[in-house]
Amino acid sequence: MHTCVSCGKTAAAALVDDDGALCHLCYNRHRRPRRLCGRCGHLKRIARNARDGQPDLCDGCYQGPDATCSICSRVRPCASRDEEGQPVCATCYQRHRTDEPCARCGRTKPVSTRWPIGPVCMTCYTAVLRSPAECPRCGMVQPLIARGDEGVEVCGPCVGFAADYTCKQCGRTGNPHSRGRCAHCVLAERVNALLAGPDGTVTSQLEPLAAALADAPSPFRAIQWLKESPNTKLLARLASDGHELSHELLDELPTSRNQRYVRQLLVHTGVLEERNEDLERIPGWLEHELADKPAAHSSLARPFLHWFLLRRARQRATMRRHPASADRDLRRRVSVALDFLAWMDQRGLALADLVQEHIDDWIAGATSQRRYLIRYFLKWTTSRRLTRELTVPSNPEPGAPGPARRRQLAAPPTLPDRRCPADGRPGRRRDHPAVRPVHRTSLPPDA
Repeated sequence: MHTCVSCGKTAAAALVDDDGALCHLCYNRHRRPRRLCGRCGHLKRIARNARDGQPDLCDGCYQGPDATCSICSRVRPCASRDEEGQPVCATCYQRHRTDEPCARCGRTKPVSTRWPIGPVCMTCYTAVLRSPAECPRCGMVQPLIARGDEGVEVCGPCVGFAADYTCKQCGRTGNPHSRGRCAHCVLAERVNALLAGPDGTVTSQLEPLAAALADAPSPFRAIQWLKESPNTKLLARLASDGHELSHELLDELPTSRNQRYVRQLLVHTGVLEERNEDLERIPGWLEHELADKPAAHSSLARPFLHWFLLRRARQRATMRRHPASADRDLRRRVSVALDFLAWMDQRGLALADLVQEHIDDWIAGATSQRRYLIRYFLKWTTSRRLTRELTVPSNPEPGAPGPARRRQLAAPPTLPDRRCPADGRPGRRRDHPAVRPVHRTSLPPDA
């Protein structure tokens, strides 16, 4: 039995060299050679070497030799052994694992390792190794895996426990990941592999992004993000193409959450200059809207957006804070203009034929105040001399009468009908008088 120099466990040694002894678990994690798996084709740790015409198999592809489980008596792949060396299948191993109280948190859980403080669960094992601190006895920054006589947490070497958690590449302690290296070094290596260009190196433009990712405060989460996030696949594709990154290059990609996230990431790390995304996303939205519109509508909507609405919005954004709803307002104005052009086509009208009556009819058919936004389109067409001077009334106040009711109120008042009906009884007044009488509650001062 030897003390593993990697995890500190006292177990049978799988390898003993000049650096010390390694248990089977640490040997499999850090020192076992990696080759291409003959089944999945990935570069992984090989669990079974090629033999008898069978290829190398990695841990994921190799299920273990078939044997009779000493617990359930079924013939199944048995990669584990009990204390007596009898084969145990994976299901029985998980069911019959002995739980012990953790010496650090006190909860009864499966034992991950045994340190000088006692058995430790996986949660505490991970927390201690990922948060090394200064030892109060020797002053070295180490994972505090032991306790001194006074009950203070100290590092392993201070109590004679030879467990080395120092990275072999950078010399930092704690955060062990794989092959004797810490998570920071593994993260930096994988970031460089992700952002490598056609020549295998990171371009100078992407160096700020690579530095920001490599300096992530939580390297394990960053490594998991690099492995699983679809955003990293888009980053790798952009980097491998070898083109200089720009907003225009990202605008050519299909609009998606990944595209927006990558753009914000590049802006945040200084790779791209900041721009007002609320405004710059509108041209792409317009092209999507114009996909099924006539060419005549597109030839009017594009300059209306680019040279009138966006130009003014960008000027306002440089002088004061851009309101959060500005992009929504611009989309509404363009949508109303497209609806108005479709309304004109239904009536066979051209812009040069528009008169005030047409605008009144457009407003009169409104079911909401949205149609009043046509004033912006007509202002642009008037400035381009495409239409004559036309007037769009201001938005009515909430509860105000609509255009039809306003025309009815503007008509001359009718006199009440005092004629008697055919039955001879006096008729009732059906119309309101033109002038209502005013009832005073007090006399004027000079009365």
